[in-house]
Amino acid sequence: MPLNTWLIFVAAVFVLTVTPGPSVLMAVSTSVNRGFPQALLLLRMIVGVRYMSLLFFTAVSMSAVAAPIPLEAQSLISKVHVAARKKDIDTLKKLMATEFVWSFGGDGDAEQAIQAWKADTSILKKLYRVTGQDCVKKNNQFIECPKNAGTNYRAGFKQTSEGWRMIYFVAGD
Repeated sequence: MPLNTWLIFVAAVFVLTVTPGPSVLMAVSTSVNRGFPQALLLLRMIVGVRYMSLLFFTAVSMSAVAAPIPLEAQSLISKVHVAARKKDIDTLKKLMATEFVWSFGGDGDAEQAIQAWKADTSILKKLYRVTGQDCVKKNNQFIECPKNAGTNYRAGFKQTSEGWRMIYFVAGD
């Protein structure tokens, strides 16, 4: 744990311990009834419990940190982003998997997606927007942009036998 984090924690524990609340009231009443050494023991236990909570929340937050996105995938996402901005359909086609999901209920085919995008180039603006945002590794199987997209437009990328490829660009659920 970095020193500055530790110092912030110690300061927070001190403030929480000395401000009137259940902990302080219990420490004061213990000090009056049983003496100062017993109150110090109680305060040490309070600090210990708070330290354990810090360790717990640190462990939880560290597990929530997303896995890093491989450089090859970052490169592909960047190429898709640039191609979408330029409306470069030929480059996009090269960056897509052959089995490509572009419409729920539609066929999973990159060529059909390309034809739809040629007919409505506003979709490429949406692809440009989502690939310009932070992405997240999902289930260690694929990468989705943007992270926390929900049912909004989102692009998926996966490593295939041909390298990293865009495997979907959809909205909805």
